[in-house]
Amino acid sequence: MGISIRNPFYSKKDNILKAISLAKNFSEFIIFPVDYPYRISLEVFDNLDKKEALGLALKEGEELTRFLSNLSKSFPYVRVRFWKELESKEYQEFLKEIIKLENKDENFSGLILNEFSGKINEELKELPKENYLRNSRLCKEFIMEEIAMFSYLTSIGYTTRISKYNKSKAIDYFLLKKGLSLNHLKLTPCSL
Repeated sequence: MGISIRNPFYSKKDNILKAISLAKNFSEFIIFPVDYPYRISLEVFDNLDKKEALGLALKEGEELTRFLSNLSKSFPYVRVRFWKELESKEYQEFLKEIIKLENKDENFSGLILNEFSGKINEELKELPKENYLRNSRLCKEFIMEEIAMFSYLTSIGYTTRISKYNKSKAIDYFLLKKGLSLNHLKLTPCSL
């Protein structure tokens, strides 16, 4: 399960505990902050330069990792990892393939674009027009990094993604091309 930085849903202890309970029959459950890719969101929406965006994303990822580690320490099957800990040569290869496919396959490119439709797309349109293409491209890069990570994790045996978001058609599209598949469990907010 990737945890979105700054998403209030994931800062609620009960939502994380609910995800952990959904995974109680898994042999292992990895929770990782989507900190490294979040640098892109900070570049786009907070207008930060690359270095500042990366530093802030990693700092917030570290804080989130501490919160998640403390929360999950009594569950032996839960592993909290940093994004960069999970990256590998295979992840990088997937990312290269995804970038190539996005550039030549309009269907795949459209699926990626749909991943940040709605609120994010509206926010992008509110930014100065001269930045729209750059920012749209950066948002696609964010999604492609996520696709690469979930593809990599699937390739090494992880079979289920737990997320508050709907099932990703872009991830499914790419995995199908690789002969892989990923189950999806949608996490709904806990009512208090």
